[in-house]
Amino acid sequence: MIIKKIVLILAMALIFSACGEKNITKQETPIQKEEQPKEVQPEENKKEYIRYEGKFELPVKGSTGFTTIPRELFIEPELEADILGTIPGGKPFEIVEEIEGWWKIRYEQQEGYVESSYCMINLPDVVPSIVYDGINTYASKDRSSRKDIPGVTGQLIYPGTDYNERFSQERFILPVLYGTAKKIHNIQQEALENGETLVVYEGYRPLSAQEVMVDGLENLAYNDEEVLAGIESPPWSMDWFAGRGVSNHQYGYAIDLSLALIKDQRMEYSGDYEYLEVTKHSDFQMPTAINELSTRSIVFTEPVKPSSSEEWKNAKLAPTMTEYAIRLQKYCTDHGLTPLASEWWHFNDLAEEDKMTNTDFTGQYVYKSLRSKPPVKLGD
Repeated sequence: MIIKKIVLILAMALIFSACGEKNITKQETPIQKEEQPKEVQPEENKKEYIRYEGKFELPVKGSTGFTTIPRELFIEPELEADILGTIPGGKPFEIVEEIEGWWKIRYEQQEGYVESSYCMINLPDVVPSIVYDGINTYASKDRSSRKDIPGVTGQLIYPGTDYNERFSQERFILPVLYGTAKKIHNIQQEALENGETLVVYEGYRPLSAQEVMVDGLENLAYNDEEVLAGIESPPWSMDWFAGRGVSNHQYGYAIDLSLALIKDQRMEYSGDYEYLEVTKHSDFQMPTAINELSTRSIVFTEPVKPSSSEEWKNAKLAPTMTEYAIRLQKYCTDHGLTPLASEWWHFNDLAEEDKMTNTDFTGQYVYKSLRSKPPVKLGD
């Protein structure tokens, strides 16, 4: 009996002890305060980008230039200055600065000045808002009477892409003469104001590529009566669609392009600058698909002298010209380009013609690499 009482007392003691511990624990638990909203702190070191205001959408500084004919490299931006050497034709270089008709450039670890007027510039470096599609550098869309051209259609005609450090990705190489680039920029700015964009397919085209395309079309035409009838249809002839010899594309003052509606866009950044990039577009209805080499693509009912900047103004539009082909033509002609009578997509900058045709440049080079760098503020 005594033992039972002892056990009962010990059990009760343990129960009271446990209750006491629970009370202590409960008392020692701190009261949770209501969480206060955190104060939003301004981001430190957030980079502020510049919207460039100048001849182009991005500065010329840091873009790639190309020699057409050999160019003397001067120690100062004047013809009387000492000559550091001569840059061969067909070479890429980095443009460091622009000074009134001159570029300060970097070529193979050497810096000096060249006259910019006889050089080409990589158009995507300075007008990045344009949609670029260098079709002949990966899968040509050349056709005739809607028929594939063997050895041409779907083929890579010449290499034309490289890693572009300015945009941190692989990009098309699309050279045009510097004066022509300024006009294309102005056309694009007007198109952007209307919610539209240029789609550029080709500027400079190597002569070797031209010969491949002409050979392919001739071979097809002489073995297909329908194709032959589509290009040899008076007053039109083969030369209007694929001429032999040096053409405006080889001189760098021709451009193949179309027009599209902008569906989506965003701001992107390069170096110290911001620029617009079109991320989604919808092509407008044109007379034909791009590079349909036949009378289906004619602009006027009759040929117009390609070297005349005025004759086209009195020509009669072909009935196949669509609303947006006419709109594209107006954009281009309002800014100094001249239409080619046989191709709705082709325009020439005739202001550059005399300068280049009086040189020995024949488009013999294939430009395979870039020297582009992200643009930084002058003085940085």
